[in-house]
Amino acid sequence: MKKYIIKYGLEFLVITLGLSLSFFVEYKRERSYKEQLKEQALVRILGNITQDLGDFEFNLEAHKLAIKSSDWILNNHKNLKDFSRDSIGFHLQIATTIVTTFVDNQEEYRSLQSSGLLELIENENLAIGLQAKYVYNNWLKEQERQIELYRDKLEAHTSSLVELRTDEIEKLNSIYSGFLIDAFYLGDFQLSNEVIYFLRSKRQEHLSYVGYLEYGITANLSLVEIIKEESGYEGSIEGRITSDKRVPSFY
Repeated sequence: MKKYIIKYGLEFLVITLGLSLSFFVEYKRERSYKEQLKEQALVRILGNITQDLGDFEFNLEAHKLAIKSSDWILNNHKNLKDFSRDSIGFHLQIATTIVTTFVDNQEEYRSLQSSGLLELIENENLAIGLQAKYVYNNWLKEQERQIELYRDKLEAHTSSLVELRTDEIEKLNSIYSGFLIDAFYLGDFQLSNEVIYFLRSKRQEHLSYVGYLEYGITANLSLVEIIKEESGYEGSIEGRITSDKRVPSFY
């Protein structure tokens, strides 16, 4: 009887070990596959971040341009008669109409979330940083909408004061790409208090947004370096991906 117990016990042990080994091998295979999917998703997110950086830098220059023209109007609005109508129209049109629309691609991150692959990220700062990045992106869009509100209020008062000199389908040079700013001033040389008030308010929103964009650029650059480390990616990504050691971060 003892002999049979030992025999069947050994057989049971062999079967159990075999099953355990099989489950372990399958677990490792599945884990490796998920790790591969995670790394691929991170590389695609890296590409999306690079695209965001390009958009940020373009938008940054646009908002700086709006601030510059707003300053010109606010500094000279009491003596506009000393300037040409072309100059007045140029700066008033820029200060009034320039807004930006940031469109980001969150599909890869949402897919990483819903698939559970986010849990495989080893660097906690990266997991926190990715979440914070897309919250920050959504918040940037809300700030843009605030600027658009001031644009609309200004246009209600200034649309009759300027005449566009550029065909709507024509694009100007790269500095002003997409913005219709070649305008001739038609009004008298005294801007209303409403126009000055809304210009000051819109300028302040632009100024704040420039700070948000600058922070976003540097934080995204920091995130790029962490993603490259987590994913093991060593290839090149088009766009600005060099890091600044003084950068803030999303985490």
